[in-house]
Amino acid sequence: TAGMALDGQGSLFAVARCYPTFDSLPSSDLDTMLLKYSIDGSLAFAKVYHDVDEAYATDMLIDKDGNIVLGGFNWLAKFDPLGALIWTQRYNSADISRPEIQQLATDASGAIYAAGYSDDWETGFACKLDTDGAVLWAKKWLINNELGDIEEPQLGMALSGAALYIL
Repeated sequence: TAGMALDGQGSLFAVARCYPTFDSLPSSDLDTMLLKYSIDGSLAFAKVYHDVDEAYATDMLIDKDGNIVLGGFNWLAKFDPLGALIWTQRYNSADISRPEIQQLATDASGAIYAAGYSDDWETGFACKLDTDGAVLWAKKWLINNELGDIEEPQLGMALSGAALYIL
């Protein structure tokens, strides 16, 4: 799985990568499967999200209203507690090549923070979105790889009040 989270009622949400099984879709694309398990362990739903560009998720969170937010390559998506899509937001930037969201966080107001790397692992980025998916701000930085060639660096993010920490 790419992530798991509990909602306020004790239901478990999980997100995993999967390959499409539809004949009309390219078999090399990865999709995202969103699963919800009730508190008794029974499967409440399993839904697949597909996009033309590798739409698999890399992180997830449950917001203050019980909505599910997924992040992946170049996109964020918000679903209601029943798995219906509310919005999708692409992180488009001419100077960041195919950004991969690695970490998600939310604050008390419901704003969403996302951070990750470009697909060449040379540029890091962070952005803040409002509850409707509009980008409020976005920052980027160059990665100084003094330790040698790190193929896939890992990113950590913490949110404390109005302060966002990224390592």
